[in-house]
Amino acid sequence: MQSFKAFFYALAASFLLLCTSHAQNRDYKKEFGPYMVHYNAFNSSSLTPEIAKNYRITRANNIGVVMVSVHKKNDEQTPDAVTAMIKGEVRNELFQSSVLEFRELIEGDAIYYVAPFRHDHNEMMGFSVNVKPEGHKDELAISFSQRFYTH
Repeated sequence: MQSFKAFFYALAASFLLLCTSHAQNRDYKKEFGPYMVHYNAFNSSSLTPEIAKNYRITRANNIGVVMVSVHKKNDEQTPDAVTAMIKGEVRNELFQSSVLEFRELIEGDAIYYVAPFRHDHNEMMGFSVNVKPEGHKDELAISFSQRFYTH
């Protein structure tokens, strides 16, 4: 069972690595007690056509993707992926905002939430994301900013 679990963590890590292959992409992690929330944002054009097709993500220079995953620490020191309710908003430098529509992706033991958003060239985007892990009463708040380019 442990090797099976390790295989899927490796698969999930490979997906993250493919999604974050460009230098402008960052992978962030924030801890909230036993929960760890991993999040990043990247330009959808950095995805390979195969990955974009498999996950139904539109590849375009002006479309970004926010990806969130939630893990809970366990006794074995290997965090387990957990399902969560994810809500979020993205805003540009002119304070124009739009709601992020997250979609759940499951790869074996890995669970990801992705949401597309539009951006212009050289645009700084601000993200506010609330994560409510299944079985947890409170929302966990994350906010970050990142500049996007249309290459």
